[in-house]
Amino acid sequence: MGKIVTCTVHKGGTGKTTLSVALACYAVKQGLSVAIVDLDSQCNATKQFIALDQVGECLTASDLFDMTDLQTKTVCFVPHKKGDIEPDNVLHDSLDNAVKHRFSVIPANDVLLSVERLPIESASIFSKNLRSLSEYFDLVVCDTPPTKGFGMLAPLMASDYAFSPINPDAFSSDGVASLFEKIRAIKEEKNKKLEFLGLVINRLNTHSPLQKQVANYMKEQLGNNVISQVIAERSAISNSAFSRRPVWYQARSGSTRIAAKEIKNTMKILLDKMEMNEA
Repeated sequence: MGKIVTCTVHKGGTGKTTLSVALACYAVKQGLSVAIVDLDSQCNATKQFIALDQVGECLTASDLFDMTDLQTKTVCFVPHKKGDIEPDNVLHDSLDNAVKHRFSVIPANDVLLSVERLPIESASIFSKNLRSLSEYFDLVVCDTPPTKGFGMLAPLMASDYAFSPINPDAFSSDGVASLFEKIRAIKEEKNKKLEFLGLVINRLNTHSPLQKQVANYMKEQLGNNVISQVIAERSAISNSAFSRRPVWYQARSGSTRIAAKEIKNTMKILLDKMEMNEA
């Protein structure tokens, strides 16, 4: 059985999808078989790899809340060339061929908007299905919506690990205690194996003395709960989302190479913490 990691924080604009997508791409580049589960109805993680009209009858994230047998659905696989995922070149195949294809997208859709109205039992069904999905991959990455509802809680109930991006601004520290408390509660009540990998300080404005001060304060106060690599705000990262390629793909300019190094270092730290060795 593979490992499950959830990128979660109940605040928008922190770079959650950017880091989820980067982790999935980096893990594939390292030779791992990976599935990314998009639980945000905005579908941003999905659209990094496939157009919504390419999903067809494939397994979606919303299906995981009520399905009893994953193998009754085909799955969206996206090929890769030398470890670099090729967007839009979608293959529809069964989960039994996951190792051959290595990368799958479990897409979001509008049905996720109604997830919060489902009975509490649906969270348990989702968790069971997520664990079943992990039997076919080395790593399952869950990208969650910026809420405290089912879309955030259900994957944490099944995950081995979680991590959270945070921006070093005046409002970020207010939510840290709440995030830690929510993860602690899930670990104690629902999922004793859940391990928090750490906060990722993301989108640091290197020209802001105040943001640098906040970032340093977080590192000092939270210790091992903060990933050592800080990711600065750089146009190369946002540009990579438009190009639908990871920031390290054909990085040529100096600023792009710096951004690529920061992202790759962060992803390596996360994989090392999960003890995910190169396949």
